[in-house]
Amino acid sequence: MAESAGAGPGRHNDSVPIALDDPRFQSNSIPVAVELMLTTLDRCRQMMENAEPERAFSSTPEGQRGNTLSARERRTLDTELAAFWEVARKRFVEEIQRLEIAKELGFAEDSERLDDAVYPWAPELSMNIQGILLQNLERELIWENFGKYSNDTIKSEYLLANIRLGPDRVRKSVLGSALIPLIVSKLEEFLSALVRTAVALHPNTLGELPSIPDDIFRRYRAHLSSSDILRWQIDQKVTSLINGSPGDWQTAIQKRIGIDIANVGADWARVEEIIQRRHAIIHNNGRVDDSYMAKVEDRLRAGLQLGSVLICSTRYMVPALIELETWTLCVAAYWAKRLFKVDARYHPYIISRVVDLESMGRWTHAIDVLDALLREPLPNRDLLSSVQINRWFCLQEIGQDYESLEREIKTWEPDEDAEEDIFYNELARAALLRNYAELARLIRRGLGSEVLGFDKKYLREMPLMQRSMNESAEIASLLRGPEISRTRAPSRPKRYGRSNKRR
Repeated sequence: MAESAGAGPGRHNDSVPIALDDPRFQSNSIPVAVELMLTTLDRCRQMMENAEPERAFSSTPEGQRGNTLSARERRTLDTELAAFWEVARKRFVEEIQRLEIAKELGFAEDSERLDDAVYPWAPELSMNIQGILLQNLERELIWENFGKYSNDTIKSEYLLANIRLGPDRVRKSVLGSALIPLIVSKLEEFLSALVRTAVALHPNTLGELPSIPDDIFRRYRAHLSSSDILRWQIDQKVTSLINGSPGDWQTAIQKRIGIDIANVGADWARVEEIIQRRHAIIHNNGRVDDSYMAKVEDRLRAGLQLGSVLICSTRYMVPALIELETWTLCVAAYWAKRLFKVDARYHPYIISRVVDLESMGRWTHAIDVLDALLREPLPNRDLLSSVQINRWFCLQEIGQDYESLEREIKTWEPDEDAEEDIFYNELARAALLRNYAELARLIRRGLGSEVLGFDKKYLREMPLMQRSMNESAEIASLLRGPEISRTRAPSRPKRYGRSNKRR
């Protein structure tokens, strides 16, 4: 690229040999953007799964003293606490209804309000009134359930501190509420990266790039290169788009880039709901507001009314994270095909992600990703066989017409030339057709071979082979039996199961 006008000694110039409009450079931007998004989703999922009550409690002052309790004592108390919350929830609701204050307080079972015509109380007022009216019931319930520990200071403090923090689902909802803004921020960052790639390759994708303001140019011109100017202009254009609503994203991207981000696979309405939930968390104390009611589909807000608390527990967060993962992989595949055609690059662990979805029974999500990959132009043959095999397997699991799939599988002719690849494709074909006699023959062949890199442990992890093991005692015996010592180590992971295993 050209140097900035007047660049001389001591001034910055374009010394890095990277052109923003170079497809060889930009083609890798999409899988990198996917990895950044998936890393955030994986971290959030791990945090939700690891948010155990004991860990949350140990950070409180009472928790430090409670560390003197044995593991058995804590387990016993935690079990009693879980039972206490079930009883307390029902008793509190009954008492609220008896006192005829449900409408005024907005309290009801599962955090749903009884009457949407009543404006909800502010949290501090609601909590204050609840404490005044229900404190006697709370004391009564605590004494009924834990009075036997009144002479044991450590256990009493442990119990009271946990009661103050609330039940496990409430604690996880707090964590989920804290993670939602981060997730939406990373979603916007991911979409910005995709759009930035498109604009870098085709600068007028979103319309003419903006002019650089005089004050910016005067302030930075001594250190400004043509690359800096172009990147600033691109960022301004991308930021202008992302600052709009999800509906604005969809309209602009479909018009300018030719991709409908709402119809690439996964449930776009759920992605929109997550974005609206973030708005309610940030601006309305996590309660349903007019914007949420207007912009979220009816099916996704069943039972919610103005003022309802949006619970972000594991029950909500895990499916939401899976939906975002699926959408991310799908839209990235569409984007890569649109910009780079046959040279499109995909996330290197995309088949591993599909297999994980299969392991969770998320068949339709896995199919969404596989269908996105199978759009024209098709991926290279190193990936294509894996995509086809996993798609057939998922279709079988959701009850797709078996006869038509069987014909496709029988007539399938994968473009492979390596002996190892041919062997594993035939292994997959036999498993898909439930031809367990042939599958057993192939497994024995693999067990006795020093050139096929046969790995039983790897095969056992595959949902397709797990189905075969469940349906055939012979296959189960062969794959669970003792390993056979070989002089040759297993080669790379086979593509149709866990290609390029994640780090």
